[in-house]
Amino acid sequence: MGYCHYWGRPAELPLGEFRSFAAECGTLRRALGVPVLGLFGGVKIGGSFGYGRPIFREHAIGFNGRPSCEPLVIYRVFHKQQQPLDKFGLYWDYVKTAELPYDELVVAVLVSFKHHFPAAAVSSDGGESDWARGIALYERATGRQAPRFGDMAVPWEPHMAADLIEINRQMNRRGQG
Repeated sequence: MGYCHYWGRPAELPLGEFRSFAAECGTLRRALGVPVLGLFGGVKIGGSFGYGRPIFREHAIGFNGRPSCEPLVIYRVFHKQQQPLDKFGLYWDYVKTAELPYDELVVAVLVSFKHHFPAAAVSSDGGESDWARGIALYERATGRQAPRFGDMAVPWEPHMAADLIEINRQMNRRGQG
């Protein structure tokens, strides 16, 4: 499948927080830098098909690199709800970046996604060193420290607590039977 990033999220994300997330995506894009004269430095970012402008709006964000691979598109309302939920009640999606230069922005956006939506979980085929440039971009652009790499893959405590309660219930039934 290639080098991918994955994120799990609730079916619908709050509108106000999604607006803040979309605005921050624009900030991350600007902090990434634009190639001088379209040729030197920076990273070329386009719309979902690799040309045009990236989209950072209240209903969705979407962009791709130039050269393009797969677009990162995150809708406020999950668009594939026929997909089964995971044990934490999350829907999963992914983007394949093939570690092309736009991967730096993809990582920064996913870190921002985790910040704005703590119930989300983020994972990757890469490790902490593969995420270093994207995390540095996030921290430079937002002034916030990114969560530890391993912590991003864990949804917030209420989801985990509900799962643990169910596991304990099942164990108690086995012990009584």
